[in-house]
Amino acid sequence: MMNNYEISYKNFYISFLIIIIVNFINFYTSFINPNINIIIEIFIGLHIFFSIFLIIRNVNFIDFFSQINNKLFFILLLYCALQFLRPPADGYDINIRNYWLSKFGGLNYDALFLLPFFIFWSYYENSIYWFERLSLLSVKIGIYLIPICYLLNLPFFYVAFLPVYYLLAGYKYSDFKRKIWILSGFLIGNYIFFVEVHRSANFRCFFVLLILFLIKYNLKKINTIIIFILLSVPFIFLISYYYLDQSIFLLIFEKLNLVDSIYAVDTRSFIYKDVLSHFENYGNIFIGDGGFSNYYSDYFYNWKNMGFASGDSPFRFNAEVGILGIMLKGGLIFLLLISLMVFKSIYLSVKYSKNNYTYSLVFIIASYFMFYGVENIFLFDLLNISFWIMLSITSNIKLYSIEEEEMIKIFKRVNNV
Repeated sequence: MMNNYEISYKNFYISFLIIIIVNFINFYTSFINPNINIIIEIFIGLHIFFSIFLIIRNVNFIDFFSQINNKLFFILLLYCALQFLRPPADGYDINIRNYWLSKFGGLNYDALFLLPFFIFWSYYENSIYWFERLSLLSVKIGIYLIPICYLLNLPFFYVAFLPVYYLLAGYKYSDFKRKIWILSGFLIGNYIFFVEVHRSANFRCFFVLLILFLIKYNLKKINTIIIFILLSVPFIFLISYYYLDQSIFLLIFEKLNLVDSIYAVDTRSFIYKDVLSHFENYGNIFIGDGGFSNYYSDYFYNWKNMGFASGDSPFRFNAEVGILGIMLKGGLIFLLLISLMVFKSIYLSVKYSKNNYTYSLVFIIASYFMFYGVENIFLFDLLNISFWIMLSITSNIKLYSIEEEEMIKIFKRVNNV
């Protein structure tokens, strides 16, 4: 019987390439022809299941789940399957035109419970090689599209630059040419994030840069403290919003006299308030309300009544804050299972990692988890899938056990492309 770690199926990486392509199509559809959205919805539905099929088709599930370290993942998948099969939440049809298209193709709905399947990514040969190649490809697409966007007066494809923060993990292994691409993507991407007022993307990139700078000194106690703080932040935010009803970030900005800056605008406190109020009055905080969960927002109702044309409907199907989106869909149980997966992955890599690449990814994952407290909306998209692939890599004993010399060889192949 073939061991999962020895699988050499060569086309699994297409799953990630499909995600990049669909992100591009989905981003520009409304600017090209809004009337073809129904076709795009069908295509999105196909890409979700086709990408997952490419990953799991050669997995030996009996062998995989018989391993002790994968028991938690089995529980997570079982919970996700039950959530996928549950009836839709009350009021799901307020903004839903077609239930079945939304169920199988909606990036906001039941497809979210299929994200954990990307844990299987790292159990194929060359997973790091393809993850690095395709992530940089996304950045290159974003750079190549800049003159086209400028000439056609289209929005810059900022989504393509989202991988720049985790490409920093492989920067030291890259040759001069690849370093130029990564550095260019980082600088150009952050400029576009700034222009598009994508504040969290700017914060994430420079925060990860700071973290990677700190851990290069290999001070184990300091690194442990950093990990603990990063993993604690979302829960601190959740508790503080519940009791203080105010953003911690806003309190910090007030102390620094930055409240007039666009970067200090508090657009999160009301989301915490709305979602927590929903659970207090209607929702099930333990198991969530499922993929079609929705809540009512007084903020957006008042926004509409004030005469603003833009803005979301007061009936909302997701939350811009990742930790709230996870709770809304799957409740505290879902949040607990995802958190335990993250904690386990980080623990294994920090304790046993024999190379700087997986060790660096651990801190990037912890940083991403920290941003669940303010951003990282829970969607079936490039950003979330990248997170689950990183989680896959850092929890795979065959990858975090790779010696530094062997990791250098892997990146030599990446550099030679």
